[in-house]
Amino acid sequence: QKGYEMQIESSAKIKHTILLTDGQDGYSFDNYASLLQGFNDNNVTLSTVAVGEGANSDLLAQLASIGRGRSYYTDIYTDIPRIFAKEVLLSAGTYIINEEFTPKILSNHEILSGVKTSDGIPSLLGYIGTSIKENAVEILSSSHDEPILAAMQYGIGRTVSFTSDINGQWSKNYLTWEYGPQLIKNMVYFTIPKYGEDGYLNITQEGNEAKIEFYNDKISKDAKVNGVFNGENGEEGSFELSQVEPGKFEAKVPLSSLGFYNFSVREEESGEVKNTYKGAFALQYSDEYKFNTNAEKLDVIVKETKGSFINKPEEVFEGKLERDYKKINLTTPLLLIAILLLMLDIAYRRLNFNLVSFLNKKKLKIKKDKKIKEKEVIKDSKNSIDEKTSKSNEVRASKVILEEKQAIRDKAKTELTEEIKKEAKKEKSNKKSNKASKNEEKKSSSIDTSALLKKKSDRKKI
Repeated sequence: QKGYEMQIESSAKIKHTILLTDGQDGYSFDNYASLLQGFNDNNVTLSTVAVGEGANSDLLAQLASIGRGRSYYTDIYTDIPRIFAKEVLLSAGTYIINEEFTPKILSNHEILSGVKTSDGIPSLLGYIGTSIKENAVEILSSSHDEPILAAMQYGIGRTVSFTSDINGQWSKNYLTWEYGPQLIKNMVYFTIPKYGEDGYLNITQEGNEAKIEFYNDKISKDAKVNGVFNGENGEEGSFELSQVEPGKFEAKVPLSSLGFYNFSVREEESGEVKNTYKGAFALQYSDEYKFNTNAEKLDVIVKETKGSFINKPEEVFEGKLERDYKKINLTTPLLLIAILLLMLDIAYRRLNFNLVSFLNKKKLKIKKDKKIKEKEVIKDSKNSIDEKTSKSNEVRASKVILEEKQAIRDKAKTELTEEIKKEAKKEKSNKKSNKASKNEEKKSSSIDTSALLKKKSDRKKI
């Protein structure tokens, strides 16, 4: 609250607050809502730095989010200056300075050769703020003592930094200035390697080898470059350099022991030595065995890991392993689970939902489906068996039918024979009966005739 009041009273164009705290004040986020609204209404941004393992990082992250800033966490005091410096830079946007100023000349560097500065130099309309490096030479600076033009040697190369532009937005006065093109040309030429007639010899270490690099852009194409070396322990040898690019020769010389070595590189043409270049080199331990240490980095590592320095070899085995633990806030997930269970309980009671019966029904359904599937399988197998059986039965039935037909034919044949025999017998009997009837008719006719004759005779008597 006090910081907010100070920001309201301030007349600064950029108002940014950095809150450094552990966040353990016992208040919830709602208590800060009105204060954050005031920050936003008055264009005051807020960033937070949570300090220590027990810091309320969630609350501080929320404050920074609503306050349109950034949130950080650290448990190392050495990080705090870095965080503050970063926040100062970020709060100012991209650190672009849009203002007209005339650069101050701080060094009579070779980049300014051919550029007349006695009558003054033109003004610039802006630049990107930065800081000068340790080994760099500051040639021009701004009204805020920030570098505008700087140069430095980097290894065997060179680099130039010009923090304004060359497209005319900030540097239009330089592009129309008489010496502007010369200044830009000098900046470019400064970075281009110049080997010259005397050449340049560079010796570096790669493992247990010495890497020899020789530069001479004016060496004859027929010339050969070779060399010799000797060490302080009496080791000596020779080597030949091969050309890897125009004006550059290279060789790698394996060395057997540590110490100082003298190298001599010679340019030979038609068997005659034209030039000789000498250099010295010290073969050192590999990087992991180097004795020079970065005490500040080691101090940071020890504090970050909560360790200690080992001064004697026997102390390596004296340390005790510490248990490392971390607190996890389970309030939110447990609260969500409790709400979910409460809703399920209400649904269970309101809908009269019986979980046991539901599960039993599900099991019964599964069993029923299983039985149905089994029945279908049995039915399918039975149908296949029935089909096979029906085919065999059909064969058998056809055989039986044939046999029955044959039996019927035989029976019919027998019956026909018997009927024929019966008919023959009947005919015989009929013939006999016919004969008898004829005899009887004859007898009866004879009787009737006799009777008639008798009656006739009786009438006559009368």
